[in-house]
Amino acid sequence: MPKQRLAERRSRGIVLIGLIAWGFDLGMRALEKRLVPWKGRA
Repeated sequence: MPKQRLAERRSRGIVLIGLIAWGFDLGMRALEKRLVPWKGRA
């Protein structure tokens, strides 16, 4: 494989991992809102 291809795959992988983490974060926030309704209220 040429070096260009490897760099492309690597950067795509990094972006993919970032998107998965972002989606996971949003999902966890939504779950937390549902399961812990008293959080953030004084």
